[in-house]
Amino acid sequence: MDNSNSLKNKIAISAVLTIILIGAIFYFAIMPQVENIRQTKNKIEQQRLELEKRYIQGQNLKKLMEDIETVEGELTNLEKIYVQKEGALEFITNLERIAEETNVSQKISLTPADGKSSKDYQEKPIIIALIGGFTDLMSYMAKLEALPYYINIETTEMTGTSLRTMREEGSNEQNINLKIYGNIYWKSE
Repeated sequence: MDNSNSLKNKIAISAVLTIILIGAIFYFAIMPQVENIRQTKNKIEQQRLELEKRYIQGQNLKKLMEDIETVEGELTNLEKIYVQKEGALEFITNLERIAEETNVSQKISLTPADGKSSKDYQEKPIIIALIGGFTDLMSYMAKLEALPYYINIETTEMTGTSLRTMREEGSNEQNINLKIYGNIYWKSE
């Protein structure tokens, strides 16, 4: 029996040593590798997030550049709505041409800037007094609106001539007085 106990003890000791050896291998060899894998996984995730962030920034930058190109294109159109300092005569000439084309009598009053200005433009009040037939005045207004300048019309006043005045003048069409009060924008530079 001694032999049998001795064999059992050897088997038990061998089993315990094998378990301890497997535990030591697991603890000293596999666990550090598992930790390395976990750290590498975290680094990969951080890099993925950083790349995703940079990709989004790149997309935003691309969109921003497209928006800048669009705005620059619109800016040239916006520049055209201002009356250039050297283009004042052209602006007045255009108004006179429209009045002549539409058979309307016109008086233009430009007043100095009223203080509303920026580094890019000055806002100047304008009064356009017109006399003519209703259809002629509406034609004038349509052509005025078609000009490439931005004229901000604030108010209009319309008065007609009396029937007695029409008879005295021998006119068949009633003349209408139309006053347009507004602002035009002059390029400051």
